[in-house]
Formats: sequence, structure tokens, C-alpha cells
Amino acid sequence: MYRFLIILCCFIFTFLGCVKEQEKAVAFITVTSPAGFPQPKVFVNFYIASNNIRKGSVDTTLQTDIYGHCEYVRYQECFLDVLALKQSDKDSTKTLAGSISIRMIPGETVSKTIVIR
Repeated sequence: MYRFLIILCCFIFTFLGCVKEQEKAVAFITVTSPAGFPQPKVFVNFYIASNNIRKGSVDTTLQTDIYGHCEYVRYQECFLDVLALKQSDKDSTKTLAGSISIRMIPGETVSKTIVIR
């Protein structure tokens, strides 16, 4: 019985030691005003706009922090469109927006700035 447990433990430790952690693809987005001021509480939507890819395969919305930053992590390579939206502080009927496209590659960090107007 003990031999079986020892062999099982050796197998488990060997197997777990060989498992490689999957690399992350990180998008670090900063949202600013045209004057360069960080924009907090902006909704940032990451999505794929393609007729060849199933809709909704990537559709994530995050909100920027007080420094205008948000971070999105994936484990597969992809091209994403990023849309930033914020209701105007001066006119509640107006929405400020900006967009970019990014390529996410596992093991790399993409840092981009979106200017909302």
C-alpha cells in the first residue's frame, strides 16, 4: 500500500512540475481628455468587430480608475477594438468617445492611450 502511495506522490509531483504556466497578453489602456488629463470612471469596451468571428466571443467592459487606467488580460493572441465612452461632465446629453485597435500577443503588454472627445 505504501509503495502505491509513494509512486502516486512521485507521479503527481513530476506531473505538476512539468505543467507550464500559460503566458498572459495584457492591454494597459489610459484614457485622457484632449488636454491630456486622465479620465476616471470611463467605460472601456474590448470587443472583436469582424464578420468572420462569432459575435460575443470577446465583449468585456471595464471602468478606468482615478488615474484613467484599466488593464485587460487574455491568454490567446487576438486583434481587438477598444471603445471608451463617458458622459460629458458639462452636458449630460453628450457622450464623449474615443477608440483604438490593438493586437494582443501572449507574453507581451500593449500600452495605449485613448483620447476621448
